[in-house]
Amino acid sequence: MGDGIEIRELLGVRVQRRRSGYLSTTSSCTALPLGAHTSTASLTNPHKLRAVAGQRDYHLAVMLRRFSPYRGRRLRWDEALFERMAMTRVASYLGQRVGPRFDKAVIPRTNGRLSTMGLNKIGIVTTVGAKSGRLRRQPLALINDGRGLLAIGSNFGREKHPGWSSNLLAHPDCTVELSGPPVRHRAELLAGAERDAAWATANDFYAGYENYRRNCAPRQIRIFRLQPSTDDRRAEASRSEV
Repeated sequence: MGDGIEIRELLGVRVQRRRSGYLSTTSSCTALPLGAHTSTASLTNPHKLRAVAGQRDYHLAVMLRRFSPYRGRRLRWDEALFERMAMTRVASYLGQRVGPRFDKAVIPRTNGRLSTMGLNKIGIVTTVGAKSGRLRRQPLALINDGRGLLAIGSNFGREKHPGWSSNLLAHPDCTVELSGPPVRHRAELLAGAERDAAWATANDFYAGYENYRRNCAPRQIRIFRLQPSTDDRRAEASRSEV
């Protein structure tokens, strides 16, 4: 440029270099993903920036109004902002401590529709305890992939599998309260190509799942597909047409 300023942008960080050798950075993004701690010195090093970009390649998709194949369109501004906010430490804490209590109280009172994520995003899955044999109610984000409801055992990126996933392994039969009254379902643990496809759908639904995967490694996140039981398939189909 005419004033001797060279501008490069890597991972949303603008780097300005002047002829005097002075180097400064200004961030064009709101924040790095959860768990990313980058010093000022590393931000001034293009090689380290490229390394961060490789490790956090999904972050650019979160920052932008990315195209979502699952939705068949670009994210709306409210969806992009919600997704970005959901990846903060505060949202993670609220999701673990406050969200389940709220959803357990509100979802049954709104016929399975309203939750902390808005309309028809979170359902209450009732399982049978693997050890206790007692009924356990757990609000879960459920993703309709056209073949059933995907339940992702991310456990917010923690080291251990969530208890509800162990319950489903021991007792696959469960009930799901989402967009209507509770319906009996049967859970299937996905593996191989089916799991890969489901994981891609989950990451498109919410880009933060990739961050959970990295945080909980080497644990592999369990992915279940919940399908209506034979007796309830007809009722489920008729309700989806309404």
